[in-house]
Amino acid sequence: MIQLLLLMMGMNFVLLPDLETDPSPYPGDSIDDVAIWYDPARPEKSVVIATLKASNQKPVLPTGLLTYDLKGNQLQFLPGGTPNNIDLRPGFEVLGSTISLIVASHWYTGEVGLYHIDSGTRNISLIRLFDTGVDKLRGLCMAKQGGQFYYFAVGGTGDVEQYRVVSLDEVVLERHWKLDSEAEGCVADDIGGRVYIAEENTGIWSVPIDPRIDSGKESTPMLFDKIRLFGPLKKGIEGLAILTHETNRYLVASVQDKNRFAIYDLDDKSHIATFHIGATNDIDRVTDTDGIEIFNSPLGDQFPNGLVVVHDDQNQQRELELNQNFKFVSRDQLLDALGDITQ
Repeated sequence: MIQLLLLMMGMNFVLLPDLETDPSPYPGDSIDDVAIWYDPARPEKSVVIATLKASNQKPVLPTGLLTYDLKGNQLQFLPGGTPNNIDLRPGFEVLGSTISLIVASHWYTGEVGLYHIDSGTRNISLIRLFDTGVDKLRGLCMAKQGGQFYYFAVGGTGDVEQYRVVSLDEVVLERHWKLDSEAEGCVADDIGGRVYIAEENTGIWSVPIDPRIDSGKESTPMLFDKIRLFGPLKKGIEGLAILTHETNRYLVASVQDKNRFAIYDLDDKSHIATFHIGATNDIDRVTDTDGIEIFNSPLGDQFPNGLVVVHDDQNQQRELELNQNFKFVSRDQLLDALGDITQ
């Protein structure tokens, strides 16, 4: 019986943060999600872009986007809107050159913001805002399939809309779904051609990225895994990320209320491991994670095999309770732990 339960739960391990970002400028639940912009000419100058969703102040102070370097130092605060989730895809053609499309959901207005990063200055700027029909917009992720760029907008009442980015001035609504309850976390597996959406207190759903798959069972969300008594998922499923290594692809899910992360093999949908992010002598452990991002390629000498970035709800330093921040974990640690399990 014990062996059966261990098999169902997968193996458990602990990762340790390599470093942490500067704290949020505001107290309470103020930051949420991240995306990683890669500078191919200067990988060590790549930028982590984060959402500052709330100020928790009276009168209300500006919210917007924060950027950090790979040492966790804040580079910029771009005020504007109430961004909650953020994602990006490189390679979008504009006037004969390519840029990274950066999009963020704005929870207060229900809009999606489209942003640009200057590769020289590393400064973020807003291009424009697009309306959605999503009630209580929270989640957002991007996908690239068949040369087309998409974003998925996810709402707190279960609404999901898929938009195709035609140009910097135009997006087209392709599809709409309705889940039964609150949803937010979202990630696309471009290689596998599916997007994964976390219905927080039910489970994880998947659907094809390509909107042309519009008939039969394949066009509607399919339950990837659900919350079960002895399963890895519990109430409070939040951020989702894709881990790739050689020909293997994994889905990583933040189980917020349990301070842990579940890993699934995307080829056979099996749960293979669960991990926590513990404390070092200088950095506290990670708790109640909202957003998670995994960059699967080298990022200069500091993170030569990629990077995992996670939101940390309670940021403690010795006896002090600081504002929330993000923890950086070298992708090496995750791959080493998985190698021990999957060999």
